[in-house]
Amino acid sequence: MENKITEILNKEENKKLLILYKNFKESSFENKLRFECELEFVQSLSNIEYIKYLYENKYFDDKKFLNYLKYLNYWRSKPYIFYIHFPICLYVLEILNDNKVHEYFKNSNSFNNFIYYLKLHWLYFSYQT
Repeated sequence: MENKITEILNKEENKKLLILYKNFKESSFENKLRFECELEFVQSLSNIEYIKYLYENKYFDDKKFLNYLKYLNYWRSKPYIFYIHFPICLYVLEILNDNKVHEYFKNSNSFNNFIYYLKLHWLYFSYQT
């Protein structure tokens, strides 16, 4: 009996959530704020110290965080890509979205290799002019 009651309650909660979602609209300010926050976050993926912070605090083991990274893939397409100032962040995002990379990162030497190659990028990369 208790299971049926919780199922009914869960269904009702889902309906409420669905209704809230359908009626929710962002204001132009909220839309701009979300755009800026997501842009800043995506570009922060080019920061080596921030990547280390995410690794040390086990963000790469969190399913919600991994889903958020997948959601951010829209920055790789037009017109959003034109707002990116650090293109390496898109490459890092691509790497972090790979399913195998999290198993690879479980080995600290592997993660250190990844950081090493990011450092090489920052040391030697230049736009050809």
